[in-house]
Amino acid sequence: MRRTLGAAILIGALGGATVFSGWPARTTGPAPVEVVSAPADSARAPVLLTGIEFLPDPLAFLSTAPTDSLELLPGVGPVLANRLVAARRERGAFRSWDDVDRVHGIGPKTIERLKALATQR
Repeated sequence: MRRTLGAAILIGALGGATVFSGWPARTTGPAPVEVVSAPADSARAPVLLTGIEFLPDPLAFLSTAPTDSLELLPGVGPVLANRLVAARRERGAFRSWDDVDRVHGIGPKTIERLKALATQR
């Protein structure tokens, strides 16, 4: 279930591309995700992602993504991903960036990086 949810979130973030999730049960860091086939409107060849570069709604992603998907965000490692999951388990979904700011280890720079994901480059 956890792997399926992570892949489904990444599929949405990639605009409907079919992805292969290579996450093992336990990891020491984020595993790359290979895009097996790009959407029909894209002429790009399959690529290897090591991080997430665009999310239409980063706050919703933080509120629903599993730990291994959160680790793909810029500035978020395994420890911070676990803290985010623990915080939303205790207090519920993140409704504002102030809620995210309350998580130990997240500061203004990390929040700015996460907010910037909503701007497609």
